[in-house]
Amino acid sequence: MSMNDRPVAAAAFLLSLAVGLLASCDLQPDSFPPFVLGKPECVIGERPGYYLVAGIEFEFANTSGKSIRSLSVSAMVYDRETESNPFVGSNRIEGLFAGDIPGKSKIDAAIPLDSYIYVAPSEPYIVDFFYVSAIEYSDGTSWADPNGAYCTGSEP
Repeated sequence: MSMNDRPVAAAAFLLSLAVGLLASCDLQPDSFPPFVLGKPECVIGERPGYYLVAGIEFEFANTSGKSIRSLSVSAMVYDRETESNPFVGSNRIEGLFAGDIPGKSKIDAAIPLDSYIYVAPSEPYIVDFFYVSAIEYSDGTSWADPNGAYCTGSEP
């Protein structure tokens, strides 16, 4: 190999290495989601049993044939007027909805925001990058989307 061929060979090697690495990346969960999400909305006011001041409400349809024991959700929340973080600290919300959701059924779920806020909002927050991060089934199996491949939001 001549000195002039080395840069070309090195570039070809690096290109093939990059293509191989990208092809092996798993950017999405192993399977499509076993649910359908409705548009998440921030709601101000009390929902007894869920929150006192504000929460995120969403429709959740369990499209699997298995009963769900719990589901974890994640979202980013922004002030509607300034489109900035409305909280002290992170505006990433992590929530757990614990309750039986039978297979092939639909529920109206809610995640409280009370522990994140210190002043009641005058307008509902924008909910963005909302996704189900994990599902635990009653039979002990689970499903996960740790990176939000199947996310949605409250704005168009």
